[in-house]
Amino acid sequence: MKYYNDNVEITFHNTKSHLACTLPEGLNPFDTAAMKFIWSVPPIKCADWPSLVYVDSQGLLQKNKTAMLHYAETSNLTCTYQTVIRKKGDMEVSLGPRVTFTSGVLVPSDFFHVVCETADGNEIYNNMHHSINNKKVLESGKLKEAEGDHFNVFIYGIDAVSRLHAERKLQKTMEYLKSEIGAYVFEGYTKIGGNTFPNIAPLLTGKAIRELPKTDGFLDDFPFLWKNFSNLGYATFHGEDWPEISTFNSNLKGFSEQPVDHYIRPLFLSFDKVSFYKNKLDQAHMFLADKGIRINSHGGLCFGNKPKFKIIIDYYKQFIERYGEKLKFALSWNNELCHDYLNNLELGDEDIYQFVRWLHKTGRLNNSVFIFLSDHGYLMNELQNTFVGRFEARMPLFALSIPPGIKTRYPHLHRNLLRNSKRLITVYDIHEMLTDILHANFSPKRSELSNVHLRGISLFDEIPKSRSCKDAEIPEHFCPCYSSDTVSPEDGEVQKIATHVIARLNERLRHLRSRCAELKLHKVNSASVVDSNLVQTQSRFTIRNLIHQSDIGSRLKKRFIVTMTTIPGHAQFESTVELDKVGQMTILNDVIARTNRYKKQSACISERLLKPFCFCSRQNE
Repeated sequence: MKYYNDNVEITFHNTKSHLACTLPEGLNPFDTAAMKFIWSVPPIKCADWPSLVYVDSQGLLQKNKTAMLHYAETSNLTCTYQTVIRKKGDMEVSLGPRVTFTSGVLVPSDFFHVVCETADGNEIYNNMHHSINNKKVLESGKLKEAEGDHFNVFIYGIDAVSRLHAERKLQKTMEYLKSEIGAYVFEGYTKIGGNTFPNIAPLLTGKAIRELPKTDGFLDDFPFLWKNFSNLGYATFHGEDWPEISTFNSNLKGFSEQPVDHYIRPLFLSFDKVSFYKNKLDQAHMFLADKGIRINSHGGLCFGNKPKFKIIIDYYKQFIERYGEKLKFALSWNNELCHDYLNNLELGDEDIYQFVRWLHKTGRLNNSVFIFLSDHGYLMNELQNTFVGRFEARMPLFALSIPPGIKTRYPHLHRNLLRNSKRLITVYDIHEMLTDILHANFSPKRSELSNVHLRGISLFDEIPKSRSCKDAEIPEHFCPCYSSDTVSPEDGEVQKIATHVIARLNERLRHLRSRCAELKLHKVNSASVVDSNLVQTQSRFTIRNLIHQSDIGSRLKKRFIVTMTTIPGHAQFESTVELDKVGQMTILNDVIARTNRYKKQSACISERLLKPFCFCSRQNE
C-alpha cells in the first residue's frame, strides 16, 4: 500500500530552459521583407545663418567676427544674454534678466539666450547657446584624475534602434567602430522591458522596476549609478532631447533636484520659451519630411541653425574638453532622431561618426570606456511583423569600446568580451560591468558554474553558454531564443486565440465603451507555434502515478505567437498565448502589443496606457 498512498509526483522541466540559448543566426539587415519599410529621407536643412557668438575652449562667450560679415549693420551691435534658470522640479524654466556683454565673458550658467540688436533696435540675432559652467564643481575639490585603472565612461544612446537597423542606417559609424576602434558588437543583447524606462532604469540601478523604491513620480531616491560615480570623484553629465517623452519624465515627474553636474533638460525646455510655435510644429514637419515633402526652410529636427541631436553632441564635447583629465561619467540619449520615424536615423550618421572619430583621434578613448546602445528596436511599424523585424524589436544595438591598455594588462577581458558578443545578455550585465569599472575591478572573479543562474553577470566575466532567458530574467514574450513553426492564420486554434485576445482588449476598454468602439477581428496576419518544451519527469514509480498518467496531458501547453488586425481602425496587435489541452487560454504576462501607429485614433481618451487599444467611436460615424 505504501506505493499507492505516496503522493503523486508529477513534475515538469523545460527542455530548453537550461540549455544554451540558440541565438538567431544569419539575420539579414537588408532582408527583402524588411526593406519594404526602409527608404532614404531628404537631408536635414536647418537655417543657414551663422552663429553670431560662440563659446571658446575656456568657456568664455565670444562674438564671432567672421559671422558678423553675414549680417548687415554689425559695426555697432548691442548683445545681451539671459541665463536659463531651472525651477524646482523638471518641468519649468525661466529666463533671467538681460545682461549686456561685449566679448570674453564667463556666463554663470550652462544655458543662455543671446539676442543682438543694431543701434536702432533692430534684432538681427536670436538663439540659444550652451557652455560648461564647471567652476563650482572644480572648486569642490571632489574630482579625481583619470589614471591607472580608473577610466571615464562615455555612453551614447539612441531610442528605438536595433543592431540590424544600425547596420542599415548608421553604416559609417558602425564601420568606424568595428574597423578603426575594434569595438565589440553584441549580437545577443536583448531587451527586458517594453519601452525605454523599464530597460534604462535597470541599466543604471541593477534593479528590476518592481524592486525600485515606491515613488510619487520623482526619481531622486532611485540608486542611479551616476551617484556612485560622483561619490568616487567623477564629474557627471546627462543629455536627452524631447522633454515631453524623455526617459525619466514620460508618466513620471523626473527629478526634483538636478540629478547630475551638467543636465541638458533646461536647455530643451527653454526652446519653447524663445520659439514656442516653431518648436511645436517640428513633429508635423518631420512627418512630412519622412514622406519626402519639405514645407519649411529648415528640418523639424533643427533648432535654429543646428540639428537638435548635434546640440547634444556639442554639449557632450564641451563637457569632455572642459574637465580635461578629470574623471567623467556621461550619458546622452537621443529620442527625436528615431523614436517616431525609423528612417530618420540615417540623418545622424555623419555627426555621430564625427563624434566617435573625434574621441578616437584625440586619444580620449585611451582612458575611456565608450558605450553605444539603444533600449529596444523600433516598435511602431509593420517592420516588426516580418520575420527579421520581430527579432529587431527585441534585440537593440549595443557596441562597446574599452581602452587598449587594459586589454594588455588583463588579457581575459578581450577574450571574454569576444565570447560574450555571441551570448545572451541584458542591461543587467551592462550594469555589472559598469560597477566593475567604477571600482576598477578587472581581475577574474567568478567561475562559469557559480554564475550560471545570476541575473546580472559583468561582461568582463564569461557569460555561460548554458544561459537561458529564464536565467537572465528576460520575459518570455521578449525572449529571442525560442524556435517556432509557422501555422496557417486560418487554423481553428489560431482563430480561437485571436478571438480571445480581442475579447481581452474589449474587456480592458469596457469602462470606456461610450467613447471607444468595440473591436472585432478583421483577420489574422500571421501565427507561429512555439513548443513549450515541457516534458514530464517522475522521480520514481508508484501505482498512483500510473493511475493518474492520463491527467498529465492536460498540464502540457502549446504556445502561439499571433498577429492580427482589428476593425474599426485596422489596428495591428501581437500577443503570445498559451493553450492547454482542454482549450484554456492564457495571454503571457497579459501583454498585447500594438504594432502600428494609432495617431489620433484614440484622441478621445487621456489614459495613456489604453491609447494604443482605443478607436474613438465618433471616427466611425
